[in-house]
Amino acid sequence: MSPLAACAGAGAASRPADISASHATGESAAPAGACNPAAKPNQVTPFVADWTDGERSSLESAMKKGVAVVSWTCEGVKVLPACRVKGDYAYSGVSPKSRLVKMHDAGEIRANMPGTAAAKFEAEMKQNRELALAFNIVGTKATSVTGAERSSLEGSCEGATHFVYSSEMGAFKMASVAAGSVKAAAQLWGYGTAGGAEGDRSSESQDGDVEACKEASSSDEKPRNGCEALVRLTLLPIVDKAEVVVKVTKGKDDDKKPTPRGGRRQAVQWRPPETAQ
Repeated sequence: MSPLAACAGAGAASRPADISASHATGESAAPAGACNPAAKPNQVTPFVADWTDGERSSLESAMKKGVAVVSWTCEGVKVLPACRVKGDYAYSGVSPKSRLVKMHDAGEIRANMPGTAAAKFEAEMKQNRELALAFNIVGTKATSVTGAERSSLEGSCEGATHFVYSSEMGAFKMASVAAGSVKAAAQLWGYGTAGGAEGDRSSESQDGDVEACKEASSSDEKPRNGCEALVRLTLLPIVDKAEVVVKVTKGKDDDKKPTPRGGRRQAVQWRPPETAQ
């Protein structure tokens, strides 16, 4: 299964420009090159627009039972519904954001939706088409769990590699469109209506109601009905064993007389072992 922020009804003057796929996921996104099956990435932020309705529902259900756990492979992200980390999620509203991401080739698709999505749409990309993703982010659902060892997993967890730290919430719509035909997020949301370019799109995927998102506010303490779709995840790695890092700093007289370990203990932090990138 392949995985991976104000609503689009605003006027064109206030609508932010569309962004390229290479900027959509930031430095933590999966690499656009061929997948290395031996590598387990650290923090990654995939979109879920290419997931099926059932796959997204499975993750929504898992997030209600604890901290959701997934398996990351070259085939994409797979939810492990019978596996969890002890904990829960809390919702917080954010200043609404609307964006349009346009993906022009397989590399850009892999950067946003790692797994088999690139192969699925590759043929269409060769026919002067592009994959357009409009999304509206109005809130975030996140856990207070910031690190997880394999020994903390509960349930049936074979293949577990990451846990879901957070999900951006709102609404999205994705479609394959004629190259250059979509200039703004609102235009993509208009497909299927009198103002939309119905004949130019195919392979459509959508979750959430952009109209419902118009009522959302950064002060919301729970998601708005209809504007609570999972849009993009932040996944953190599950480690075999955490290591304790001790920071050491020198005092002003440390160069004149020895001190234990050459300095003083300043802080102790939790950090996972190095993982392949």
